Amino acid sequence: MINFNEFVECEIDSVSVVKGSQLNNIEICISDHNNQKWKLIAIDTSEFIMEEVRLQNIIQNIYLYDKNNITGLKNNAESESLRKKVFYLLRGRQPENNQDLTWGGVNNIVEGIKSSKQVFLEIEAVYGASTLLISKSISISKI
Repeated sequence: MINFNEFVECEIDSVSVVKGSQLNNIEICISDHNNQKWKLIAIDTSEFIMEEVRLQNIIQNIYLYDKNNITGLKNNAESESLRKKVFYLLRGRQPENNQDLTWGGVNNIVEGIKSSKQVFLEIEAVYGASTLLISKSISISKI
């Protein structure tokens, strides 16, 4: 299990899109509070959006929705929140109604998360880059 709490109010230093054999990998480099560099890698990324990129990009929270997290959702509000984020990532706009939240594209992603075929990552920004992506898996390590 990855503990993302240590990256609150840390900075995103760089982002790279690296060609994979079938899909691209997204590499996000982060400096922690001790100036230790970390590389978060989203492997086989099928969807990716990063908005509001600035010279300084400060992380508020990092959320990883995987099989363990999604099955632990306690109420429909959390599930609805995830579905809204997935819809925005896939369609580039906010959902207009509940039908949008049950659209086949959203359902496919949610089912993929439940069956461990993919994960959904959100980097929420205090300032700068906010990120949403869907990939096969996520890893993070010191560099």
